[in-house]
Amino acid sequence: MKKIFLIINILIITSISLISYAVEENNTIEINTNKEQIKKGEEIELNIKIPSTEKPLYTYSGELEYDKEVFESVTKENFSTENSWENLEYNEQNGKFILTNNESYGNEEIIKIKLLCKSDEENIDTKINIKNLKTVNEEQNTEIITLDSKQIDIKIKNDKKQNNDKDQNSDKDQNDDKDQNDNKDQNDDKNQNNDQDQNDNKMQNTDKNNESSNKEEKKDDILNGIWPFAGKKSSPILILLITIGAIISLCILIRYKKINKTLLVLLLTFAITNNIYSNVIQAVSNNSKKGDINSDGKIDQDDIQLLEKHLINIEEISKDKQENADIYEDNTINLVDLHYLIKNINNKTDDDNTSQYNFEQITPVDSKVTYEPVLMANQKMKEYGIAGAGSQWPVSLETSNDGSLMLYGVDVAGLYKSTDHGKNWTRANSGLTSPGAGMFAIDPHNSNHVATLGLSQYSNVGGIHISYDQAETWNKTLKIGIRAYRYLWDGLEFDPTSYDADKNYSTDLYFSTPYKRDTQIRTKPSDYRLLTTLKEDEVGLYKSDDCGENFTLIINDPKVADGIIRFTNDGKLYIGNQYGLFLINTQTNKIEKEYKEFSNNPNASVEASTKGVTGLDVVGNVIYVQTWDGIYTLENDTITKITNDTYDTRWPQMLTVSKSNPNHMVYEFRGSVTNYFTTLVNVTFDGGKTWQISKANLDTTFYYNVNFASREKAFIIDPSDDTNVITLGGDNAFRSSDGGLNFVQASGISNMMQGGKFHFNYYNPDLMLLSAQDYAGVISTDGGKTWTNLVMDKGNFYGGFVADENTIYGFANSSWGGGTLTYSHDGGKTWKDTGLKAKYEESSTYYSSLQSITDPNVLFAQEYYSKDKGYTWQEMNGCVAVYTYNYTGKKELYGANKDGHVVVSYDNGDTWEIVTKNKFSNNSTSEKIYDLAYDHVNNYIYIVDRETYSWGGIERIYKYDINNDKCTRIDVPRDTERGFMRIRSIAVDPKSTSVVYVGGAGDYFSASTGLLRSVDGGDTWRVLTTANNPNYEEWATNKGGYEVSYIDIDPRTGKVWLASGCYGYSTINPPYQE
Repeated sequence: MKKIFLIINILIITSISLISYAVEENNTIEINTNKEQIKKGEEIELNIKIPSTEKPLYTYSGELEYDKEVFESVTKENFSTENSWENLEYNEQNGKFILTNNESYGNEEIIKIKLLCKSDEENIDTKINIKNLKTVNEEQNTEIITLDSKQIDIKIKNDKKQNNDKDQNSDKDQNDDKDQNDNKDQNDDKNQNNDQDQNDNKMQNTDKNNESSNKEEKKDDILNGIWPFAGKKSSPILILLITIGAIISLCILIRYKKINKTLLVLLLTFAITNNIYSNVIQAVSNNSKKGDINSDGKIDQDDIQLLEKHLINIEEISKDKQENADIYEDNTINLVDLHYLIKNINNKTDDDNTSQYNFEQITPVDSKVTYEPVLMANQKMKEYGIAGAGSQWPVSLETSNDGSLMLYGVDVAGLYKSTDHGKNWTRANSGLTSPGAGMFAIDPHNSNHVATLGLSQYSNVGGIHISYDQAETWNKTLKIGIRAYRYLWDGLEFDPTSYDADKNYSTDLYFSTPYKRDTQIRTKPSDYRLLTTLKEDEVGLYKSDDCGENFTLIINDPKVADGIIRFTNDGKLYIGNQYGLFLINTQTNKIEKEYKEFSNNPNASVEASTKGVTGLDVVGNVIYVQTWDGIYTLENDTITKITNDTYDTRWPQMLTVSKSNPNHMVYEFRGSVTNYFTTLVNVTFDGGKTWQISKANLDTTFYYNVNFASREKAFIIDPSDDTNVITLGGDNAFRSSDGGLNFVQASGISNMMQGGKFHFNYYNPDLMLLSAQDYAGVISTDGGKTWTNLVMDKGNFYGGFVADENTIYGFANSSWGGGTLTYSHDGGKTWKDTGLKAKYEESSTYYSSLQSITDPNVLFAQEYYSKDKGYTWQEMNGCVAVYTYNYTGKKELYGANKDGHVVVSYDNGDTWEIVTKNKFSNNSTSEKIYDLAYDHVNNYIYIVDRETYSWGGIERIYKYDINNDKCTRIDVPRDTERGFMRIRSIAVDPKSTSVVYVGGAGDYFSASTGLLRSVDGGDTWRVLTTANNPNYEEWATNKGGYEVSYIDIDPRTGKVWLASGCYGYSTINPPYQE
C-alpha cells in the first residue's frame, strides 16, 4: 500500500504540472479611435491597448487593413510606439507590423496608428481593420492570437459636390460593399486556414513531445526548462483520464511485483524534475551561434530587427542563417523565436552584470592625471569632424596679429584658446580666479603676453589677469569691483609703440572700465541695466606701464568708461562708447579731442543710452567708426561715411574689419529691434556698398534647439586668411571658411552645466545620462563615444537617471532649480509628470537618482522610490536621498535621512536603519549630508556633511568606520585666495578603495582646489586642479579640475568622470594600470 500511495502522489504532481499548461488566459484587446467621422485632410488615430498578464511579453504583431482609395498610403512613420514598446517594423505591401519590448506585463497602450483621409467624397462609410494580433504564450511556447479581427467604422463626410459626383459616390459605395463582402469571404477562408495551421502545429508539437523522452541531451541545446507540454487545444480531462489509467496500470504492476524500488526512485526523480522544469524557463542554448542571425559575432538589437523584418516579410533571412534564427529549434521561425531572442538578450545582460566587474584590489601609485574633455557629439557632427556643444554664454573673442593665437571667453566658464586659427579650442583657465573671462588684449609684438578681464556675478572677484605663456597660466594683477559677467565691449589694449626690446613685451596696457553700458539680454533699447558696483571716482581709463602688473587710474571720467579701445600703428589711442568718439593723449593722460560728429547724450533717453559709437576697429592708421546711422572712416582727422542705404540700422554693433582686406567687414544687427533673439550677421566684400546676411549650418550643432541668432556677437577675421571668420551664435562658437557667409560650429567647446548628480548604470555602464540645466541633458549608449540630446518641454532636468534604453526619469522644471519628478518609458519621446517635488533638498545641484543593483525594477529619486521601474512612486520612510551602494556582500544601499544621519537599507528601500546615530559636530545647530561614498573592503563610509553654525555654514568630510562605530574628521586643502571651498562630492574607487576623490566649487569664484585625490584612504591629499597656485604642485599634464560639483567612477575601469558646474564634463585616468 505504501508503494501505491507513493506512486499516486508522484503521478498527481506530474498531472498538475501538465494540466497547468492547458490553462489559457482570457485576453481582451482594446482598440480605440479619436474620431468616428473625418473629412479630407484630417487624421484619425487608432490606439491598441493590451490587457495585463502574469507572464512577461516581449513581442506583438498584427495586420492593418484600410481602403487606399480613402486614406493616404500608410508608412512606418504613421506608427508610434507607446510606453516601453520599441523596434517597430511595418510592411507597406501586406500591412503587417511587429514591435518588441524588453519586458512588459501589459495593461498599457503599445502602439498608435495615424491615417490621413484623402477622399473628397461627400458622404461614404469606410472601415479600418486590425487583425491577427499575436503574441507568445510562454507556458505553451506557441504563438497565440489575442484578436482575430476588429473593424472600426469610419464615416467620411465632406462638403456637398455636384450631382454627378454623388452618382459616382453611390456607384463606389456599391463597389465598396462588394469589396467588403469579398474581403469577408477571404478573411473567413483565411481564418479557416489559420485554424488548420494551428492544428498542424499542434500535431507537430505532439510528435515532438513523444520524441523528447528519447533525447535528454536536447534540453541543453535548446531552452532549458521547455518540457513536453499540452498545447493550446489540449484537454485537461483527457490528461486526467490518461493519468488515471497510468495509476491503475502501475498499481497492477506493483500488485504482481513487476516494479521494484529502483524504478520508484526513478519515477520520483522524473516527477520532481518535470514539475520544476515545466514552470521555469531558463536561458537559451549555450550554442553561441543561436540568436546571432546576422553572423556578426554578437547577439543584439540588430538580430532582433532582422528577425522582425523576416516575420513580416520585409527581408527574408537567408537559408544559411535560418538555423541561428530558429531559437526554439522546432524547424519553424515565428514569434516564439523572437520572444526568446529578446528574453535571452535580457537574461544575458542581467547574468553578465557581475562578470564585467573585477573588484580585486589594485595598489595605486600617486601618478599625474590627464584631463579629457567630454565633447558632446552626435553622428551628424562626426561626419563634419566637429565635437562640442557650447552650452554657456560666450562674451568675447580676440586674435593675435598673425591669427596663430585666438581666445574665446565665456560668462561663467572661463576661457578657451586656439592655436590652429580657430579650428579647435582647448581650455586655458589655469590661474584665472573668476568664473568668466571678458575682454582680451594680445601683445602685438609677442603673443605670449596676454591680458584678460575676469568676470563674475559678484563684485569682489573680477579683475585683470596677465599671462606670459599664451594663456597657459594666469596671475591676477588688478582687483576691481566689477560685476559685469556678460560684458562684451573690448576695452583692453596694448600700446604697439611701447615695445621694450629688453623685455620683449609691450609695456603699456590700457583698460576702460565697465560702468553703465549693458550688454546683457536686452529685448528692446529701453531695457537698461546697471552692471557694476564701481563708484564714480573709480571709473574711467586705467594704465599699466609695466606689462600689466600694476595699474593707475589716469582719467577719472565716465566719458571714457564702457569703451572700445583701439590703437593706430603710430600710437594714437581712440575710445568709442555711448558718449561718442574720443582721442586720448597718452603723454598727458587727458582727452585730447571729442569728435562732435559722433557725440551722443546717453542720459537724454533710455534709447539714447544704446547709441553713440557701437563698433570701432582699426587697420593701420585708419579708424573705422560704427553708429546706428552708418560706418565711417577717420584718417588724418578726416571723417568719411562709407555706407549707403543698404546698411541695416536696426541696432548695429560690433563692427570688425579685415586687416588684410579692409573692404571685407562684418557686424551684427537685429532682425527686429525689440526682439533680442533675432541677432543677425551682415557681411560686405566691397567696403560697405552691399551687404549679405550670414547663414549657419545647424546640422553641425549638437542641441536640437540651437538659435544662431540669439545672443550678441563678437568677431574675428583671421589676419592671415580673411576667408576664416569666427563668431558667436547662441551658446556656441561658429566658424566660416568663406568670409562669413556660411558658418559651422567650431570644435572643442562643451560647457553643459550638470543638473544634479549622475550615476553609472550598474546593469549597463555604457548607458549614460547626464542631466543638465538649460539643455535638459544628454544620453549615450556607447559609453560616451556619441551622444544625443534629451528632448523635453521643460528645459531643466535635475538628478536624472537612465534605468534602461526606455526608462528615463528625474526632476524637470521650466525654470532653474527644483522641478517635479518626471519619467519616460519610451526613451524620451514622451514624458509623464508625477507632480512630486523634492521636499528635503532646496538645491537641485544635489539631487540624486539611483537604481537598485539587486532588482532593476526598483528606482530611487531623492525621497521617492518605485518598485515597477518608474510607473508608480511612493515616499520612503526614513530616507530622503540614496547616494551609493555596496558592490559586494549584501549589496545594501546607503543614503541620508532628513536629520543628517547616514542610513542603510537591505530590502531595496522598504526599510531604513540609522548608521550614524550621533551628530558629526557637537557645536553645529543643524547638519545635512550632501554626498556619500562607500569603501566595501574596509566597511567605511565617507561623508560630505554640511554644518550650520551661528556664524554661517561649512562643508566637512568624515570617515565613518562601521565595524568599530568610529568617526574621524578628514581635513582637505582649501582654496588659498578665499580660504574655503564648497565641498560638493566624494567618491571611492571600487577597484582600489584607498583611492578617494573630493570635488568642490567656489561657486562665485574659481577655486584652486576644485579636485582632490588621496591614495591612502584620506590621510594625505593631492590637488589635481591646474590653477597656477604656488602652494600646490601641478599634478596634471593638461588643464582641468575646475569647479567639480560631482564625481562618479566607472566600476569597470576606474576612469573618473567629473561634472564641473558650468565648465562641463571631463574624465581623468585612475592612479594605476590594470
